[in-house]
Amino acid sequence: MKFEHIELLSSQTENLRLFYSNEVGLDCEKTSTGFKFKLPQGGVVEFIQSDPPWYYHFAFNIPENKIEEALEFVRSFAKPILETETGSEIVDFISWNAHSLYFFDPAGNVVELIARHDLKNSSSSPFSGSDILEVSEVGFPCSNIGKAFSTLHDTIAIQRYSGNFDTFCAAGDENGLFILTELDRNWFPTRKKSIAAPVKVIASNAGRKGAFQFKEGRFINYTKA
Repeated sequence: MKFEHIELLSSQTENLRLFYSNEVGLDCEKTSTGFKFKLPQGGVVEFIQSDPPWYYHFAFNIPENKIEEALEFVRSFAKPILETETGSEIVDFISWNAHSLYFFDPAGNVVELIARHDLKNSSSSPFSGSDILEVSEVGFPCSNIGKAFSTLHDTIAIQRYSGNFDTFCAAGDENGLFILTELDRNWFPTRKKSIAAPVKVIASNAGRKGAFQFKEGRFINYTKA
């Protein structure tokens, strides 16, 4: 599954543009409503100026052999978030065959860099912003996880990757996951509560493409693109 375009809201688009451009090293383009950037393996992330202080959880795939280098990279501009139980800056997701690290951006978004070893996308170059390859995850705090999953499945034939339909479900695959979670659950590994912030997404899977609008804990509009 692939996220082709993601539209997020923020009251701090200029601070975010400077952060992702100057600190993270992404090629950010100003727009009439905020800014956007395109990732090396495709997919556009766009932030739209909006007065409420929305925040999200999203993750980016990085080369599967670069998590240690990515940690040093992040330390140069942000404080990595420690995993509570181990106190580690790098989290080992054994069942997903992946390692992750987390940090907050200036708007309070919970940002994750994840090295998924099953992707076999290793790199021999020093880690930089160009190694932020694609959107790996976007969080969707839902009022009804099962119903949200059914919407995704019926529109673009998405499959369950992990979890259940009660408290947490990852839907998609290693290239892109809708993270469907119950409302007011802490975004791992933080104590920050998940909120149903509005999102617009265009995603493709199994030869199908769909446009989804998420608001107030549910998909309010969805069409086959």
